Amino acid sequence: MMQRPAFNVVTFILVTLCSAGAIVAMTKRFIPPPPANSLKDSSDAFLTQAMYQPIQWQLIGDAPLAQARRENKPIMLVIGTPWSNPARAFDREVFRDPEIANYVGRYFVCMRVDGNEYPEWLNAMLPLSRISAGMQPGYQIWTLDSQARVIRFIGRSEDSPTLNATTFYANLRQSVAEFAELAGEEPSLYRAQTQDFVQLTLNANGGNRLDRRRELPLSVYTNGPSMLIQSAERASVEPGVIRYMLAAGRFEEAEVVLMEWITSALFDPVNGGWWNSVRGAQLDRLSYDKLTIQNAEMASVLAAVAAARKNPHLAEAARLTFDYIYTVAKNGDGIASCQIGDEEQNGRSKSASVGRARLGTLSPELQRWAGENLNLVLGQNSTMVPRLNNAPALLAPEMVAIRRELRKDRPESAEMVTERYLYVEGTVAARTIEAANLLGDASRLDTALLANDRLREFIVNDVWQRRLSPEPSAEVTFKCQLAYADSELQAFIATGRVVSLSNGLEILKTAMKSHASGVKGVYLNAPKFIGKLQIPRVAVPEVADNIGQSTTATAVRLCAAYGLALGERPLYEVSRQIVEHNANILPTHPLAASMMAVAITSTSDSVLVAGGSDAVERCAQLMREDPSRMVFPGIGKVAGTKGTVPQGLFRKSSTGVLTPVR
Repeated sequence: MMQRPAFNVVTFILVTLCSAGAIVAMTKRFIPPPPANSLKDSSDAFLTQAMYQPIQWQLIGDAPLAQARRENKPIMLVIGTPWSNPARAFDREVFRDPEIANYVGRYFVCMRVDGNEYPEWLNAMLPLSRISAGMQPGYQIWTLDSQARVIRFIGRSEDSPTLNATTFYANLRQSVAEFAELAGEEPSLYRAQTQDFVQLTLNANGGNRLDRRRELPLSVYTNGPSMLIQSAERASVEPGVIRYMLAAGRFEEAEVVLMEWITSALFDPVNGGWWNSVRGAQLDRLSYDKLTIQNAEMASVLAAVAAARKNPHLAEAARLTFDYIYTVAKNGDGIASCQIGDEEQNGRSKSASVGRARLGTLSPELQRWAGENLNLVLGQNSTMVPRLNNAPALLAPEMVAIRRELRKDRPESAEMVTERYLYVEGTVAARTIEAANLLGDASRLDTALLANDRLREFIVNDVWQRRLSPEPSAEVTFKCQLAYADSELQAFIATGRVVSLSNGLEILKTAMKSHASGVKGVYLNAPKFIGKLQIPRVAVPEVADNIGQSTTATAVRLCAAYGLALGERPLYEVSRQIVEHNANILPTHPLAASMMAVAITSTSDSVLVAGGSDAVERCAQLMREDPSRMVFPGIGKVAGTKGTVPQGLFRKSSTGVLTPVR
């Protein structure tokens, strides 16, 4: 018969193991990190998270391309963002693997791009084909030949949602084999890149018009709880879809979708804001990142639908989202681009989870209410992340009390990426001004207008900077310029400040001039590329974006708005040319929803102008009644003079003629 070990033996083993663990924990901080690679001096979050990998990363430019041609090696191009949970996991678990690092170093020249600082890179590769293929742009790995032509996409897509060390290593080996077989010939996938480039930049279709009967496949968004599921592994809110519904006058349908969204796992009813994505068909595993632009877009569409449908629950969700941006996401003098690193074990969130101790601080009545309405039931919800079970609970006094209690002594919050980007802050200011104006909230409007005024800080010695950081960049991209023009436009609509309209018009004209191509209706959202040996066919217009409105859609909307409001006929014609050029290549996919929306609304050749001493208030009221309208206060240049439009409502044509509306 087998004897049990003596009690003293068991105790000794346990004590020894615990002591060893304690010693490891105490000495871990004294163990020096591995040698830093060439990214050690970078200030970009996505680059610095890879600084201790045993890979010789290079920034995109002539040097790595010249090396690839000189050594006849393929290129591995990694495009990612700090808010991509798969990117962080891949950097932590795969690129630190010595076997993979050795293979990559032996057979590839490695380049890395931060898509948070250079968002134009996120949609530059296969700009049309990636949409239909469901490629997820937050983290992309591409292999290129020595001429920088695309060989293979290695990343997550709707058809292939998983990417691990095994599949990655297999793809690398296949890329090396394909590169050897090509022997300088053009890769087949590069032909798709070229075809996309031709369609977006050279395929002018002046004789075609947008087919208004083309619609997005919205059934996936309107069939109850399943409307969020885009694939087996990913779901997220798509504010562009709501923009499309508003443009098409489908207010009631938009209300149904948003009411489902605020009771999904994506909405944070305690801290406010929207999580980036959900994993699993049961929405049971969250990726606890919050993108600031996505939250600003959501605040705007929530406010628009709340105003049009007089829905108090959506209005409260809009206010909570707005407050998340200007409390949690506000960092110093600016707005952080994203909240990252909030994930813990067991699918929990550091900042939003409510464990037994925190839940125990509530009174028995509030605990009972939280179980019934926020899914916070001890022993039944392993993640303990608040989730609305019903929309009316959002306005209940118990919700206010619970939010106040749970926000006290809040545990460690998530990390904020604090670089100040003009694109981020301009877009956030524009959408939050719009949201506050639609809500009729004077206090929040003042907050958003202050954010707009701070955008002028991005000018140093009369030169615009794309970001404010220890190493500021003087290069301002199309996205940055449009974001600023958009913010100034919204500031004028909300306040009637003529100087805002003048500032916005000036930078919009500069943007359209500097990014024009040789084809009418084509304005290039060119990625930053230092040097002459550029990656071919990546300077293309962006017609779809997975976070907010695409650059092309924003250009159409702003050119139409400024052109009609100010009688700037050339700008208005630019908006029409862009729509005509893209009329038969607009992909019917949720990512392109905002492009479809502006294509519909910009076909109007007139805008409403409210005149009189109460022009600003009348303008706001008309937009609340119908958020799909373009309405301007008849002040200054909108009036065609330095004065104001007479009392009343007028329709202003693209030729500048004002006609009374009865």
